[in-house]
Order: sequence, then structure tokens, then C-alpha cells
Amino acid sequence: MMSTFVPNSIYRSQEAYNRVMALYDSVLSQWPVNYESSEVPTRYGQTEVVIAGPSDAPPLVLLHGAQVNLTTWLPHIAILSSKFRCYCIDIIGEGGKSAPTRLARKGQEHVDWLRDVLDWLKLDAVSLVGTSLGGWLALQTAAHAPDRVRCVVAISPVIFAPVRLQLALRGMPAILFPSRYTITALTRYIAAPHLPMDPGMVDMMLLLFKSIKANPYQPSTASDSLLRKITCPTLVMVGESEKFNNPQQIVERAKRLIPQVTTEIIAGAGHLLPAEQPDKVNDLTLRFLEQHAEK
Repeated sequence: MMSTFVPNSIYRSQEAYNRVMALYDSVLSQWPVNYESSEVPTRYGQTEVVIAGPSDAPPLVLLHGAQVNLTTWLPHIAILSSKFRCYCIDIIGEGGKSAPTRLARKGQEHVDWLRDVLDWLKLDAVSLVGTSLGGWLALQTAAHAPDRVRCVVAISPVIFAPVRLQLALRGMPAILFPSRYTITALTRYIAAPHLPMDPGMVDMMLLLFKSIKANPYQPSTASDSLLRKITCPTLVMVGESEKFNNPQQIVERAKRLIPQVTTEIIAGAGHLLPAEQPDKVNDLTLRFLEQHAEK
């Protein structure tokens, strides 16, 4: 486990790093199942992995979104690890315990990093579940390393279209001037309308926005040819109030280009779909994985 601040890293200061690590450990102390953690060496730096579930169950890799870390799987880990050997991975260069090395979000650096992790863990073909940036990475991996992927569940993936300009403008105050007001306003915008604000979610986002430098690298939008390379069974889930892209256009492009795709537009949810509708996400994910993860 990384235990010291690295100068010139993604964290703004030693104090900021300490605050994020304290929150990380606090959330992990509430983990509802037994787990083990592992430090995985890769060509880009150390990677933190939390592992839960029966050792003889099919392997399932969980990939979180941008700025956050693997602890965001708290509402999902109990049900997923009841059926699968879950590998929750802190994506490198994000707000967790993996190396603070930011990789380009174009090309294959993230895929190469994930391959290194799977190799060290001695995992051949795995199922991938990813949300937002994690969904982007899961689909990138399915396209570039199809031999390593059994199936994919991509939740609110930021890969089918460029981020809307309106969202970028709405997010700028929170990035430049993180405060309870600007973070609450951004959360209300990207979540479903009338969703009651979870104070814990706002507190976490505020801490992370204050502590971690904004990533200048945006996830690359996939070309038609790349999406056609995704031949494994794939589930794409988006909220009906998704603000990053048009949800209907996401579904239509996925259906047109990914041969074995299933799509779901979830009512009462926006981009924070796993937090807004955890029971629905768990149900759809588990049913899909039980059909495809062991084949």
C-alpha cells in the first residue's frame, strides 16, 4: 500500500493526500465482506487491488470512475462477491492507493497497464464491470485485448461520444473553485432530477475535488472500427438523465456497432447511476454475468 506523498503527483499536497487516504481507509473499514489486498507491480507503477469472494469463483474485475477509487464499489461488493471472485482495482493516476502516474487516455497505455495487473494476478480471461471512466477502460480492453475478456458490463461509459460542452461549462466552477455550493450544484446537474442529495456523496466529492488535481487528459471517443472489435457479450447501462452524452444516442451507437450488445436505459438515474440506483444496477449486472461470465 502506498503510504507516502509523492511530490508532483496528482495530489495537491501532503495534507491533501493524507485526507484522501483517511477517507479511503474509513470507507474500506465498512466493507461488508472479508477481503484481502495486494500491491501489484506494473510497468507504470504499483497498483492497489482489493480481492473478495470465493477463491474458486469466476474472476470479475471492477473498475471505478475518474477522480475516485475502488471504495465506490461499497454498495455492490456484497452481492457481486457472493457469486464471483471480485478484483477491485484502483485505476492508476486516480484518487486511490495506486501510483499517482497519469497515463494518456488515447492509445493503449491503460489497456497495457491493466494487462500487467491481470498477468501478475495470474488471471487469463476475466469479466469486466466498469463505471464512467472504468466503463471506457473495460470497453477499450475488450477491443484491444479480446483474449483477456469474457464479457463486459459498462455503466455510464464515457466512450461513445465527446463530453457535452454544456457539462464542461457546468463543471468548471467545481474544478476551479471547489466548495460545498459548486460541488452540490454539479452533483445535482449530473444526477437524476429531484434526487435527494446524499451528504456523504457531496462530502466525498468535495474532498476529492479539493485534494486532487484535475486530469487534463479526457477519455478518447471510440471510432466505429474500434467498437466493432468488441465481440464479447456486452451490457451497456445508462441513466435516462445522463448528462455527459445523449443516452439514446449512446444506446443506438452501441447497438449499431457492437455485435453482442444488450442495452438498458435506467429510469430515475443520471451519470451517477451506480449510486443512484444500486439495487437496479446490481440486479442487471448479476443476471448478465450469470449468463455470460462462465462461458
